[in-house]
Amino acid sequence: MKVLITMALAACASTARDVAVSHASLSRTSVSAAEFGARGDDESPDQGAIQAALDACAAQGCAEVTIPNGRYVMASPWSSGWSIRIPPGIRLRGETRDGVTLVQAAGTAPSHRVIYASARSAIESLTIDGNRAAQYDQDEHRAGIFAQASPDLELRHVTVRAFTGDGIYIYTGSDGARIDDVLVSGNGRNGITFGGGTRDTSVTSSQFLGNGAQQLDSEPGAGLTVDGMTIDGCVFDGMGISNDAAVTVSGSTTTTSHDWHIRNNTINGAVFVVWASRVEIADNVGINHTTKPSVDIERSSSRITVARNSFAMDQTAVEGVAVVGIYGMGTDAAPARVRIAGNDLAISGRAKVFGVRVDGAISVAIEDNTITGPSLTAPNYSSGVYLRATNPDQDFESAIVRRNRISNFGWAGIAVWGRAGTAARLRSVVIEDNELDDDSMTTEIGIVTDDGTGAVVSLVMGGNVTLGDIRTAHHP
Repeated sequence: MKVLITMALAACASTARDVAVSHASLSRTSVSAAEFGARGDDESPDQGAIQAALDACAAQGCAEVTIPNGRYVMASPWSSGWSIRIPPGIRLRGETRDGVTLVQAAGTAPSHRVIYASARSAIESLTIDGNRAAQYDQDEHRAGIFAQASPDLELRHVTVRAFTGDGIYIYTGSDGARIDDVLVSGNGRNGITFGGGTRDTSVTSSQFLGNGAQQLDSEPGAGLTVDGMTIDGCVFDGMGISNDAAVTVSGSTTTTSHDWHIRNNTINGAVFVVWASRVEIADNVGINHTTKPSVDIERSSSRITVARNSFAMDQTAVEGVAVVGIYGMGTDAAPARVRIAGNDLAISGRAKVFGVRVDGAISVAIEDNTITGPSLTAPNYSSGVYLRATNPDQDFESAIVRRNRISNFGWAGIAVWGRAGTAARLRSVVIEDNELDDDSMTTEIGIVTDDGTGAVVSLVMGGNVTLGDIRTAHHP
């Protein structure tokens, strides 16, 4: 009997201690997941303990859950879409970024996410590892962080790596996200994706490296947009793993995304702009080894500014590519009010390449750029600036090519063409005060403005300096 009484008293004391610990913890503004049983031993699943800490913190008005250094296994039943869900207004913070790893368990269910972030939640100073090699199906959309209807999300000093799908997916209704100093690498699909209905987001001082598709992607979906994006001081590089665009600025066939500012980044790849307006791509640098243009502007994009960038392309796979490409796709689907100004653009590796290539547009201005070609003497149709009217049902209204310094293209410094066999027209062309210096030009043409189709309706030229001929034919 004495033994039973002693055991009962001990059990009671243990329960009392647990309650005391719980209440003591929750009376603070910050609690540790270790107090709720999280071990971080890389063996025992810890998502239950971390979730218990988050839920208890939310119930008692606590602001932050901390995780001590360790490797925490994130497992979950097949029926659950995530391992842990951060309640609204709670910060999940690791002791150190490299010391805390939340690792997705081997054989995790398809479409699973390690963290589901809620409104006003924050994730700071930890690593999330998708354990990609241990997942049974490499094509499924497992992700590190997912947010939907979660405004004012904050991610700071976070690494997300090795997921079979996207590293980070921020979806509809998650406005006002602040993403700073994140490293997203080695994921099977996109590094970070912004779904339709997100706006007013900043991505700063972050790196997106070696992800399998886009490094940063926008996927609005039908009738939705991704607006008000600021991307500043980041590095984007597919690292030879991806030939997709490094950064995608996208609307949809029915709606236009707008107000993107892409500044001061290193972009070793392509920026793809489609169905977008009021986009600024400025003061960036990059060496592009992919087969995509460093800047690719398509369809009904408008008010696009590409200014003061230093972009170099070096690829040996395809002909006809340009450092900056502008492409119309038919009636009511041509870029307008595009300005390419003050850039240093260089391309090498192939004979038939371009500095700025415009195949169908409404209005463009190409001014004050330095454009350098591959210095190859083999016969080709490369040129520093190439303009072509392509759509007979929608005129190319205006092109201005002014004060550019163009050299080392094997055919012509500036070429203006129509589309053979059609009535496509370029209504107004101004070519003024350009310097064209090209010892490698095989045909010694500085400027050619007609290919015999009568594409150019009105042509103004003057002040151009070139070693080669100026060949024009005017067909009003």
